[in-house]
Amino acid sequence: MADVNWTDWSRFRTLRLRYDAPVGGGLGRTPTDTAEHWDDATRVAVGLEYTPCDAYKLRFGLAWDDSPVSRANRTVRVPDSDRIWVGVGLGFAISRNMWVDVGYAHLFFRNADIDDRGPFVAQTQTPATLARVTGDFDTNVNIAGLQFRWTFN
Repeated sequence: MADVNWTDWSRFRTLRLRYDAPVGGGLGRTPTDTAEHWDDATRVAVGLEYTPCDAYKLRFGLAWDDSPVSRANRTVRVPDSDRIWVGVGLGFAISRNMWVDVGYAHLFFRNADIDDRGPFVAQTQTPATLARVTGDFDTNVNIAGLQFRWTFN
């Protein structure tokens, strides 16, 4: 099994944050528009399924996921980076037409450093202060899944 996926992320141009008025009145917070400057991205994946007997299916998958966020446009709100997915799974038959599938994936993200400089906070169009945010994001994600399948013949 293999998959190639392309996403038109460049259409996502602005992250808009709008706030409701606080309870009890008042002015609330000032809305912000963050220009994102995202690029289109590609994801490439391969997977294997092994059936040692009719009752079990073992699965393994690997994917490379290109980040739409370049280093120059990385913000604290979306500290994205390229990542590698590694997934494993097990399917087992409860009966001829009922299956339980269990899966786990771990995402290894490339280290994402940030050096976001003012005069606007996180490249917003709302002036704030002369600001600079520097640092490194060390990200990983764990995803677990459980599924029940019932097929009708």
